[in-house]
Amino acid sequence: NSPEHRTSVFENFERGCESAIREADGKPAIEFFRVSRNVRFIQMLDDNYINHLVDNFDAVFAFQDYQLVKLHNMLIARNIDIPGKIALLGFSDSPWASILHPRLSSISTMDALLIRKAIQMMEQERIAIELIKPQLVVRESTQTIHQ
Repeated sequence: NSPEHRTSVFENFERGCESAIREADGKPAIEFFRVSRNVRFIQMLDDNYINHLVDNFDAVFAFQDYQLVKLHNMLIARNIDIPGKIALLGFSDSPWASILHPRLSSISTMDALLIRKAIQMMEQERIAIELIKPQLVVRESTQTIHQ
């Protein structure tokens, strides 16, 4: 792991996911893509790594939707069933999530709501902590494991 992935945000997120997976009897096995700023994500994707993912994991989670585009296309080119053989889940619910086929499930960060709340707090000159829960947007790339 690169230093930027040793932050509490990444560690707490992964710890929470791993805890939820343990509670679900260890299924699904998820690979977390943590790409360093110094290593381009697409450089990681070669035939050996694709085989490793498909043979060892039920799902892949990336911290940005766009990180899954090349993997998605490589899996489709190899006729590997998404989500039957391996599911894909992104983060941010960007436009990338909707243009792929099968479409990518993603965790929406509710950007418009966050911006609106930040502007309201600035206009009201108040400091507050508000919890805004992200939202899971389920699409075809995870549908069989989600049901």
